[in-house]
Amino acid sequence: MAADCLALAGELDAWLSRPRIETLKDGVRIVVSGPPNAGKSSLVNAIAGCDRAIVTDVPGTTRDHIEVPLALAGMPILLTDTAGLRDSSDRVEAIGVERARGLAEAADILLWLGEPGDAPDHARRILVHPRIDLPERKVAPDDSVGTSAVSGEGIADLLARIGDLAGNLLPAEGALALNRRQASHLQEARVALQHAGNSSDCVLQAEGLRVSRETFDRLTGRAGVEDLLDSLFGRFCLGK
Repeated sequence: MAADCLALAGELDAWLSRPRIETLKDGVRIVVSGPPNAGKSSLVNAIAGCDRAIVTDVPGTTRDHIEVPLALAGMPILLTDTAGLRDSSDRVEAIGVERARGLAEAADILLWLGEPGDAPDHARRILVHPRIDLPERKVAPDDSVGTSAVSGEGIADLLARIGDLAGNLLPAEGALALNRRQASHLQEARVALQHAGNSSDCVLQAEGLRVSRETFDRLTGRAGVEDLLDSLFGRFCLGK
């Protein structure tokens, strides 16, 4: 029985690794990150094709994030400009920097415009070398995409790289995709089955199977009347 539990947990893992349905509605989250004056806002404007972010030579111009919804080769994306990452004594800028770090961590795709060695770890990271129109920045480091917001050079290559990564984050046409609620239930069932499969105690195995069964019942709408009443009275204020 333990082997069967682990096998089923593995199947649920495969389902949980599939692209989620919310990405089609909200767009693939692409976050532009890096130190101040790295060219983040200029790059966002170049990709958007209009001036959506303020661009100056003053460090710390962008203090809060700016979101730009776009379509890339028919795929919905949400391009986000963020505050430059640095230590700041300015309270407002410090809040923006903290938000920028959180957005970078949660990004589906991270565009990093700082030094390659300073780039944060991210599963889908693209190193960007901006301002290649300047003589001293003409050569991009290895594994970096050289771009110029002034001339437009390299923007098409960058969009192609983004498109390749974004395409893997969206459900394929006709494929089944989970929403957030369904994924939460499957994750709960997977954990219960994993615990049951890793235990040699028949009582713990039975408990894991019971929890996973209840989770599947909630997922499919087969939960009992008592569960429904508990949910209603627990989430809403109902009179007699």
